[in-house]
Amino acid sequence: MRCTLYVTTVFFWALLVLGCTQDSSHEGVLARVNGQPIYLDEVESAQDADYFHWSGRMPPDLQQIKSSYGKVLLDQIVQKLIEQELNSSGHAVDPGELEKKEQEIRQDYPDGGFEEVLIQEHIDLDFWRTRVVQNLMWDKFKKEILSPKISLDAKEVMAYYHKHIEDFYIPERIVFLHFSSQEEGKLKEVLEGFQANEDISLIREKYPRINVGEYEMRVDRLPMELQDELTSLQENEKSQVSRSRQGLYHWVMVLERKDSKLLKPYQVYSVIEENLMQEKLRQVFYEWLEASVDQSKIEINAKLLEVSLSAD
Repeated sequence: MRCTLYVTTVFFWALLVLGCTQDSSHEGVLARVNGQPIYLDEVESAQDADYFHWSGRMPPDLQQIKSSYGKVLLDQIVQKLIEQELNSSGHAVDPGELEKKEQEIRQDYPDGGFEEVLIQEHIDLDFWRTRVVQNLMWDKFKKEILSPKISLDAKEVMAYYHKHIEDFYIPERIVFLHFSSQEEGKLKEVLEGFQANEDISLIREKYPRINVGEYEMRVDRLPMELQDELTSLQENEKSQVSRSRQGLYHWVMVLERKDSKLLKPYQVYSVIEENLMQEKLRQVFYEWLEASVDQSKIEINAKLLEVSLSAD
């Protein structure tokens, strides 16, 4: 449930060189951000949550875990900076907001189901709430701190449209029905009484051994075995029952042929606006982060960090 924009390790360590000192004054404190502590168990809990599940037969190797440990610490530092920014600007997340969000999430589970999921996933409830608060903080941080610094006008939208115009081209497409079965007789039986406007979900229920589907696909991405049939048929035209290389009997009907087209700027304005906003949000965030680190006192308990990594 990590909610901050991830900062690359190299970028953030470069910033920290300007704004941090090394400190080992308090047992269990891995770092301090403007005097506020980040405890070792906080970082360990977050790191364990990230690596509790892994893909493949083998768990992550030692180098992966160490790399993750450093990234989690950096994320915790960024999170602390965001929290301090919200507090100083009067936009802190209050307990009532956490309670409301938790209730919303719990409503998606039956009685006792929420706790059961946490137990199954080995997630501590307090840690889960911490992640929820972090998400709420990030949402507020974007809305109250970053977004007011962003402006966008129509000229920028048009410039983006022309620069990425190939993204707004929709190739020729075909909408078609596809029926298939391992039994030729059964497929023909279904087709004898089939009407083009019939609800295909009813056919699935009545004939569970018949594969029935309605698809819309680009002409240049049609399945090889259907390409010749579909491109040769006109709207409302049906093919004959034929057998594929996989041994399935199949039948197709073209419902609609859609010409290629270029979407107009007004049709994609909201999409472009969102893309530009995300780009600007990233830029404003990094500018804020650089300034925030430069103005902050960030202390890393180098000895404890070294011991922790060695222990892993």
